[in-house]
Amino acid sequence: MRDQAREPEVVAWRERMKTDEAKRAYRAGAALCELSNAHLKCHHGTASVLLRGLAKVTCVALFGAIAANVLAWVQAWDPYPFILLNLFLSMLAALQAPVIMMSQNRQDSKDRLRGELDYDVNRRAEAEIQGLARKLNALQEQVGDITELLRRRQ
Repeated sequence: MRDQAREPEVVAWRERMKTDEAKRAYRAGAALCELSNAHLKCHHGTASVLLRGLAKVTCVALFGAIAANVLAWVQAWDPYPFILLNLFLSMLAALQAPVIMMSQNRQDSKDRLRGELDYDVNRRAEAEIQGLARKLNALQEQVGDITELLRRRQ
C-alpha cells in the first residue's frame, strides 16, 4: 500500500493550502473569531466580574449575619429561624439571577460562533473529500479499462 501523504491529490491540496488566497481565508476566519471574542468580552465581561464580586460579598454577609445573631443570643434582632436573613438572601438571589443569565448567554454566543465556523470547515472538507472520491472512481474505471484491454490482447 502506498503512502497517502505522497498521493498527487494530497500533495496538490497541500500546495493549494500554501497559497496566499488560502492564507487570507484562514486569517479572515481567525480575525472574525477574535472580533467576536472582543465584542463578547467588552459587552459581557463586566457581568462575570460583577457575579464573582457579588458571590464573595454574599458569603461574607451570610456568615457575618449568622455569627452576629448567634453571638448576641439574648438580644438577637433576627432569632433562630433567621427570617430577615432569608428575606435578604432571596432578594440577593433575585438580583444575581439576571447576572448569571448574562454570563451563561455569553458562553452560548461563543459556542454558537464556534459551531458555525466548524460547520464551514466541515463543508469545505466534505467537498474536498467528494472531489477526491470522484478522482479515485475515475482512476478505478481507467484501471479496469486497461485490465480489460490487456486480457483481450492475451
